[in-house]
Amino acid sequence: MKANHRIWKDNLMPTPHEIQKAGEGYTVEFFKGKGFTIDKWDTHTLGTANIEAHNNEGKILVQVISAITNEPSDLSPKDQRNIKLRATRTGAIAWEAKVILNTNLDIIGDIRLRALK
Repeated sequence: MKANHRIWKDNLMPTPHEIQKAGEGYTVEFFKGKGFTIDKWDTHTLGTANIEAHNNEGKILVQVISAITNEPSDLSPKDQRNIKLRATRTGAIAWEAKVILNTNLDIIGDIRLRALK
């Protein structure tokens, strides 16, 4: 899947919002390809549990972290605690998804998934 390309004038990098939204888009497509239905995708509030989805086995709550060319950092202990609490309240399983992108917002490699237990 290719991201919506934008011409980078004067070598400007994508904004943090563009980076995050692109990473979330790849993650949504990944889960759709695995048979999940996307219930909610919050594209406006960065740093929250971005994607809620379900399949016939249950519900998931996914926090996406995206970065350009480097491995994204792990969720902070506070963010992990918050997403796990929210997942528990909604009967979902909490996940962290890390997405590495190039400056054209194309994905590099695979999405790195980790269940938050």
